[in-house]
Amino acid sequence: MKRKFALIPAYKPNENLIYFVQSIEARGIEVVVVNDGSGEEYLPLFSQLEKNSRAKVIHFYVNQGKGAALKEGLSYLNKIEDDFVVITLDADGQHSLKDALYLLDKSMESEDSLILGSREQSKDSPLRSRIGNYITKKVFYFSTGVNIEDTQTGMRAFHKSLIPYLLQIKGERYEYEMNMLLEFARKDIKILSKKILGKNKNVVKMLLEDTDGTIVEGIYFGDGEEFFEDIGDRKEIDIIYYPDINEYNGRESLQIVISNYR
Repeated sequence: MKRKFALIPAYKPNENLIYFVQSIEARGIEVVVVNDGSGEEYLPLFSQLEKNSRAKVIHFYVNQGKGAALKEGLSYLNKIEDDFVVITLDADGQHSLKDALYLLDKSMESEDSLILGSREQSKDSPLRSRIGNYITKKVFYFSTGVNIEDTQTGMRAFHKSLIPYLLQIKGERYEYEMNMLLEFARKDIKILSKKILGKNKNVVKMLLEDTDGTIVEGIYFGDGEEFFEDIGDRKEIDIIYYPDINEYNGRESLQIVISNYR
């Protein structure tokens, strides 16, 4: 069975990165995070990430750019002998993990292809984003003859066999992602676009009170929208959980991790 990895470049992230990584791991995906020179004030956050997850954290002590961070993570993954697939995700935690699992499954079906998560541009999308994607989409098509729905997506899945090609591509900052598409098009490596949902709530935090009146923080790593639809306006739910110690900024607190509910 193939292993699944998520590669996350992170520059000055907030605490949500810890919960995002925990949510990814809860779905059986291993995580590699590259700290792209966020600065000394962010080292405690990355330290807590290592304590509260199984993630591999790689540090740049000077900011080198998203492309450099991605390639550093890919270099680490390239040394792993097991068979696996990878997906790149943004550190803000806004990518839907349903989409991530979907794209990883597609990459296992098409090992010779780069799988792009393509967001559907709607009237609700920022005008700047819509215009930017439209222009780059057209320029890319006229340059390569390859039609891609979302050239700006950071959600990209691929088999380990493509990593050597990815490590050869030039670019240390955001240009790396466009260079990736250009180089793959020139080498006739397949680029497949798959529709994704876009932003999603992957973590739900709440305060829970038991029958004795004890209040404790609860956390659920799952589809937040589905969770709220299921419980509706109910004030009581039955849960299966396990206790955990959450440590952040030198403070420890008890929380319960909800594995199932009804």
